[in-house]
Amino acid sequence: MTALSSADDFARISEQLSELRRLAGASEDLHTDPGYFLTCTDAVRRSCSVACWRGESLIGVVYVLQHYVAGLPTGFALAGDYSGRGAVVACPGAARTVVSAAVDHLMTHGIHCLHLRLSPGLGSSVDLGRRRNVQFHEIIPGDRLALAPTYEEFLALLGKHTRRNLRAYTRRAFATGLTFDPAVPEPEYTAAVRRLSEAAEFPIVDRRLARDLRLMHVFHGDRFALRDANGQIVSALCGFSVRNRFYALSQVNDVHLAQLSLSLVLRGLAIEHLIERGHQELQFMGGTSLALGRFCERLDYSGYFIDRPHWLLSPIKMMAARAVDVMARLGLHVPVALEMMAGTYLATDRLAAHTPLRPAAALKLEDSLRELKAPVHSISADALPQPTRRSA
Repeated sequence: MTALSSADDFARISEQLSELRRLAGASEDLHTDPGYFLTCTDAVRRSCSVACWRGESLIGVVYVLQHYVAGLPTGFALAGDYSGRGAVVACPGAARTVVSAAVDHLMTHGIHCLHLRLSPGLGSSVDLGRRRNVQFHEIIPGDRLALAPTYEEFLALLGKHTRRNLRAYTRRAFATGLTFDPAVPEPEYTAAVRRLSEAAEFPIVDRRLARDLRLMHVFHGDRFALRDANGQIVSALCGFSVRNRFYALSQVNDVHLAQLSLSLVLRGLAIEHLIERGHQELQFMGGTSLALGRFCERLDYSGYFIDRPHWLLSPIKMMAARAVDVMARLGLHVPVALEMMAGTYLATDRLAAHTPLRPAAALKLEDSLRELKAPVHSISADALPQPTRRSA
């Protein structure tokens, strides 16, 4: 096993990693491109990735980020994005061996809590030793949307309710004076994102904005927006293109205009613009809402929360889990950082909230209604109870 904690570490195995990605059929997979991975690191999340060897042959790499506070490692680590992409690249048939070996290495080299997200999933047969763990395995909504030669042909691929909503909300947005801008200057985009994020339900925090800007510089990205009648940006989206695929990074909207469904409108207009430019696919980095996610190819997902027993940290995690329960019962806001500090001691339904299981449950319900030939309307994941699964 070899630790990969810096760009120099990756550079030393660049030829072997390039060949590994070719053998794995991942040469064009941006998520396993070390350049992309390293661009996403910063002072708070740093690489503690692992290379797995069989003799002198590289058989796998697990891309892992460790959380740092005040420049110090915390032992909390994360692998894979929300949909499970980008965690592992391995020789055919070696993924389970690579993941098990990497977990062993991490857990004996400073990591005590790992959230591992994999797509395609490896199921419950991954050897995690006797470590405490909670696992989730499900078919989830996808994150890669196939486009079409024309926008009208693309709309025809969608369900009638989504197609109707896209057209209706776009007409309503234009009727209120909104316009689409496909080329927002970076300084104006940055200022608008910070302004909109102050009140947004899902703000783009400074670290994420900085990551987006780094990626935009590396890959020469695009910034799209909706402007009101005064020219002020009310919705902003950024991403970049590699060959004929557009990678959507982040979007933020004016919370005071929620009734206009700005997120759906801007995505629809961006898709129309991308189709005109010859794009064939749209990749939502880190997943997307069900509005368009239900039309993406579904993914086989596995999520693993893994804890290494520790005489001091395990009791602290138990205390954090109890604090979360008390705050929840009192109706208080529970910080995400406190939940993640609890690791596998957190209640299973709260752990599941950090996975794509709720949107997966919504899709399952829609599929069941179709099989019964009952009227099907788009179902929000928020309308469903949390699924619960635990493996110890």
